[in-house]
Amino acid sequence: MTTNPADWADRSFQTYLPGSDLYKEEYEGLGRVMCYNHIKYDDAARTSATVTARCRQHSSITDLTYNWNGEDFSASDSYSVDSSFDSTLTLQVKANDGSTDYTITLEPVSFVW
Repeated sequence: MTTNPADWADRSFQTYLPGSDLYKEEYEGLGRVMCYNHIKYDDAARTSATVTARCRQHSSITDLTYNWNGEDFSASDSYSVDSSFDSTLTLQVKANDGSTDYTITLEPVSFVW
């Protein structure tokens, strides 16, 4: 096992921020938050699923909110669906450092049913 100095944690967040000359819109808020979707199906039949946003954030971030499927931002990092859900599930994550919002858009989730 490798143990790195604690100050290395922020080195994950070297993506340019808005306002920088080298910033590109495609970077979104990746300089402060990065996430992926974790999908857990109910059982072997896979008739329902819970999707959880697993995120890492810069030490300056004080709040994360989640916009599941365009239903507005909330504190819930999970979203449950069943097999009647027949489209892709979208997610935007907003990170706030007390003065600035940093938003990222995750890849849409498709389900096996």
